[in-house]
Amino acid sequence: MEQIDSNDFDSFLLLMEQEFGSDGSRREKPMQEIDTGLGFRVDIPQDFQKATLEEATAIFWEKERPPILFLAPDKRAGIAFQRLEKNIEKEQWMEIVRQAIYQADNRTVFYENGMIGKEDGIPWMEFKNFVSGGRVYHLVFLFRTEGRTFMGTFYCVFEDYTEWKTAAFRMLQSMGKRQRKE
Repeated sequence: MEQIDSNDFDSFLLLMEQEFGSDGSRREKPMQEIDTGLGFRVDIPQDFQKATLEEATAIFWEKERPPILFLAPDKRAGIAFQRLEKNIEKEQWMEIVRQAIYQADNRTVFYENGMIGKEDGIPWMEFKNFVSGGRVYHLVFLFRTEGRTFMGTFYCVFEDYTEWKTAAFRMLQSMGKRQRKE
């Protein structure tokens, strides 16, 4: 088992789940393929719906909020996409995002990171941060399609993490398969 910081109880719980398995409450979410309107398609959970401007504004307070956001019916989970103007190398991107997140809130807890696919794969990282309502799990990723670079963010209330993690990675895998076909 990997060593963790004694101050991070969440890391301990996640490692225990990996080591000994979950409580069995995780179920496969039915998925649907959608066209994002940004030039790519992705599989998302079947009950996710495109957010209205009001819903997006309530979640992303910044003016520069992602233009595409899909939400679960209870709005406790969502996935957002935005186009990046700069083409940044994947390794640089991961470090820039990590630093920006940590500077915004040094209580952020980073978990794992990796790559979906081999050639021109999709780099990802997962972390927990804190908002006024509690803790939020994030899976952030970068991908290229048709010469354009996009960033995606899946998020959910941290308490729902085990329910959503598998579906979040299935979304990334669907994009990786389609990306290689293009």
